[in-house]
Amino acid sequence: MKAFFIIIAMLVTVAVNAQPAIRFDRTSYNFGNVIEGSYPKTTFTFYNTGNEILRLNDVRAGCGCTSPAWPRGDIAPGDSGKIDVVFNTNGYTNRDFAKSVSVTSNAKNEPQVTLFISGHVVPKNAAPPQYPFVLSTNHIDYSVIQQGKTASRTLVLKNNGDSTVKINRFSFNCPNCLTIQANPMTIAPKDSAVITITYNGAAHDPRNFIETIRIFTNIPDKNAGILVEKGVSVYGEVVTKEKYKEIQKAKKLAEKEQKSKK
Repeated sequence: MKAFFIIIAMLVTVAVNAQPAIRFDRTSYNFGNVIEGSYPKTTFTFYNTGNEILRLNDVRAGCGCTSPAWPRGDIAPGDSGKIDVVFNTNGYTNRDFAKSVSVTSNAKNEPQVTLFISGHVVPKNAAPPQYPFVLSTNHIDYSVIQQGKTASRTLVLKNNGDSTVKINRFSFNCPNCLTIQANPMTIAPKDSAVITITYNGAAHDPRNFIETIRIFTNIPDKNAGILVEKGVSVYGEVVTKEKYKEIQKAKKLAEKEQKSKK
């Protein structure tokens, strides 16, 4: 009888430890500028990092303008799947957009994950705006940040004009989340400034984030639309220490598998 209970206990332990787990390569994407009437698409790849079959129960967009396509079959341990997300730009001319897609599954670590897409819609046949500035990028993806830690990224602002440009200030919605420094603050003609953007993972509980940074200079705003109207989008996800370790472990395993295939 004692042996019977031991066997039952062992079976229960195995059942508890056999669990599907999900991890995405990224949970947000910025399209940058897209043309009205187009249907830009991005793909989010996910992995089953558990030891049991993973199934997506539902993938639902928060807006009718966003259409996800997702696999209905089983995802075996160690395998991956893809979710394609398409955005309908019609009706969004000269507007920023930020949309979400909710993913529910039988994963034990994260039964619900939210994906984000964003960008800016420009008119058809619009002449490219001419400004005396060139940004090395208009979006920054932090991917994941461990809660309590900080992460820094840089971009370059080049002054292609014939006059000196002075950066007056940066505008954003979460002063506790972001610290921004520019070196130098005054940019000579044909020179550049390096802007360092630091996100504070201790500013809030684990969650996805999207922020827009607007750069104000001594140039009239109408001539600096790329900096003021659109700004720079920063996004990513703050995760717990445990989840961060899990993601890094899965990333190293994926890199190792890629090298072994070469």
